[in-house]
Amino acid sequence: MSWFFLTLSVESLHRLRNVIFEHRLYLPMVGVSIFFSAGACLLFEERKKVIVACSVPILIFSVATYRRNEVWRDGVRLWQDVVKKSPESARSYKNLGFAYLEGGRYDDAIASCRKAIELDPADAKVYNNIGLAYGKQGRYDDAIASCRKAIELDPTYAKAYNNLGIAYGEKGHAEKEIEYYQKAIELDPAYPQAYGNLGSAYLERGEYDRAIAAYQKAIQLDPDYVKAHSNLAMAYLAKKDKTGLTRQVERLKKLGRRDLAEELEKNVNSGLNKNGD
Repeated sequence: MSWFFLTLSVESLHRLRNVIFEHRLYLPMVGVSIFFSAGACLLFEERKKVIVACSVPILIFSVATYRRNEVWRDGVRLWQDVVKKSPESARSYKNLGFAYLEGGRYDDAIASCRKAIELDPADAKVYNNIGLAYGKQGRYDDAIASCRKAIELDPTYAKAYNNLGIAYGEKGHAEKEIEYYQKAIELDPAYPQAYGNLGSAYLERGEYDRAIAAYQKAIQLDPDYVKAHSNLAMAYLAKKDKTGLTRQVERLKKLGRRDLAEELEKNVNSGLNKNGD
């Protein structure tokens, strides 16, 4: 049994965010399994009795594992289970809120994040997630207020600036939109989504060269960023640059997005030709 406590103590050498976490038992349980298997061999001389003695806990743990896998199968189920077992954990409510957000359950996401704030009022990420949920609902003023609160708590939080830019863009405030995307990039120069959003803001303003530069930077940071590839193609289309558009069509095909590539090819063969290109 010393193996159990020895291996369990290894993770305890550094500060733990969660003292109780089931994956911390994976390695320690190897020693427990060996201990009980050896004990069964010593206790029973007949091989059949040893097999039965070992099979019972295996069956019990197998059923428990299957039931636990049902919880782990879905993010919402998992964090609902965690909240049920740790109702005073702000992190649990925050992660449940994010799971709701990813699942499109925006009211539930906001409610869960509000509970997280009650337990930890200084978590900027929670306010940012609330802002995301409000934005998905079209409640842009509320989204702006939540993102500003996130920035108040953490002035270096690039994602909050990016989401603030999105909200202002949806309200038609292009100057502020661009300002906040640029601030996000200043804080995190390796933030492809901020470059992608900046490119879209420039594209809407007809500033095609700036849009292309921003999309290219986004793709440089994340070569598999499909939306940036597609929007870069649209910028080339708007600029009537057939060479750039054709190049982007081929890149989208390589990324497995033939649907987008074929739609853009129609523009190559029709829209651009009408303009004499």
